[in-house]
Amino acid sequence: MAERFHNRISCKIALYTPTRDKVLVVESHPGKYSLPGGHMEEGETPDDAMRRELFEELGLRDITIRRTDFWLHESGKLILGYTGTVDEAVSLVLQAEEIHRAHWVTVEQIICGEIAMRSYGDFVVASQ
Repeated sequence: MAERFHNRISCKIALYTPTRDKVLVVESHPGKYSLPGGHMEEGETPDDAMRRELFEELGLRDITIRRTDFWLHESGKLILGYTGTVDEAVSLVLQAEEIHRAHWVTVEQIICGEIAMRSYGDFVVASQ
């Protein structure tokens, strides 16, 4: 019998300011930028996983989210891309074990390469 290939599935979210000119990025290590999110757990729906990750990583609840895209990450995992809107003044409670820092950057900083996000940057720009 052939061995089945299983993709790991992750959910990531581009959280924009209401004017959509800034997006929230997280750093797991200094200078390594990503979007909030993480792996789905067994039995979770993608939306439930995204909401759980928003609370665990950033302390955010009751955020309106929308799944808008998907792509294959360079590591082989499947990424389900979400978007949402949050006021820049929102209070964040960072998950210290996973998030070194979270901050708002302009979409222009991602476009010009000042903030390098590898496979996530294209999603941020296209979803703006």
